[in-house]
Amino acid sequence: MPKSSATSQVAGKKYDRTVPKERAKKLRKLGKLFNKQSVNPPPILKDILICMDIAMTPEETDFLLAVGEQTLTYDQLRSLMDMPEEEFTALFDSTRHKGILNTRYKADGERMFKLAPMIPSGWFDDTYLSDGEESPEKIEFAYYFDQAVTKLEKLNFFPLRPVVDLVSKMTMKNVNTIVSIKPTEPEGKRIEIDETVEMPLSKIYPTHGVYDLIERYGDSIGVKHCFCTQWRKMVDDPCDFDLPSERCISFGDNTRKYTETGIGRSITKEEAYRIVEESQKKGAIHTVFYMEEDLNKSEVAVCNCCWDCCGVYRLYNTGAQPLLLKSFYYAELADASACNGCGRCVKYCPTGAIQLVDNKAVLDRTKCIGCGQCGFQCPKDAIKMVFQEREIYIPIEKKSECRL
Repeated sequence: MPKSSATSQVAGKKYDRTVPKERAKKLRKLGKLFNKQSVNPPPILKDILICMDIAMTPEETDFLLAVGEQTLTYDQLRSLMDMPEEEFTALFDSTRHKGILNTRYKADGERMFKLAPMIPSGWFDDTYLSDGEESPEKIEFAYYFDQAVTKLEKLNFFPLRPVVDLVSKMTMKNVNTIVSIKPTEPEGKRIEIDETVEMPLSKIYPTHGVYDLIERYGDSIGVKHCFCTQWRKMVDDPCDFDLPSERCISFGDNTRKYTETGIGRSITKEEAYRIVEESQKKGAIHTVFYMEEDLNKSEVAVCNCCWDCCGVYRLYNTGAQPLLLKSFYYAELADASACNGCGRCVKYCPTGAIQLVDNKAVLDRTKCIGCGQCGFQCPKDAIKMVFQEREIYIPIEKKSECRL
């Protein structure tokens, strides 16, 4: 019987998992359902199918296929499966803990459930490794996930690279914003007038700084382990920036979902500030994720990750994918005479937007994503952040120019 199979070997560990044809057929069908929930769906590669086989039992697969594209209450989910209540509860809890069954909360507090997307910001790249557990199954999952990513990197050659880049530019949708570490506020003047002014209706404006988010969601903040850091650790390539694993911060309903399922835990504003500040010092970039991958909806999380581990920035730095982000700032060398050529800005820039020329920093604005790490790390305060709301697309790097 034909089978879907792959072999993975990293640091002496070897896996050779096969997926029977009928099982692979079901998983591929389920993968297509996951992708219907995603703005930027991934290709369902052989290694992706194997990851799904590792993550989900046959019973969970059948249950999720029965859910399909529906959004259902618990009682409606229960009616899909002919099994004792105790067995269904275990099945339901397991799929929620793995992040595969997503939770939505209505205004009246009722919970609704639907399939989660796979990638990006889905169960595959956001939740499955985020409870901090390092079981044999999750280590195997990490290795096959690494295999899938490595195959994307192998597409980086001429003439395929420009074709992939063109297709990405035409089809990718922006789902993330970058919030700066210590932004310089836009210049303006304060004028006092001696009269009553009618205020316009309230409007929610994009958040420009990570601390603004913490203040906004102060009573509903959580933290979970970083999927990307766990992934790199499990394939024996731990974070070069030595960032702690538990640092991905969630907001609002995402906090409730993660605490209910045991994926994460609730934290105070003070702990959130501490996590952000410690991460910043070690080189973290603050990337914001949104409800249903829609920048016009509420923020659900901020990823405090480095360019060595993060699935967004690592894949750019290995030449596997381009970058598409919304930013509110760009870096500028405010005082060239103050630059001492130490190179810290070069080391911490996630996109290689800074180079040293004649022992002075030179910035390429087309590659700057406005994260603020260069200015934060500069010992001479030679770099400032300038306000400019913009969408940034950075093409795939040539393999010879990739940092990883």
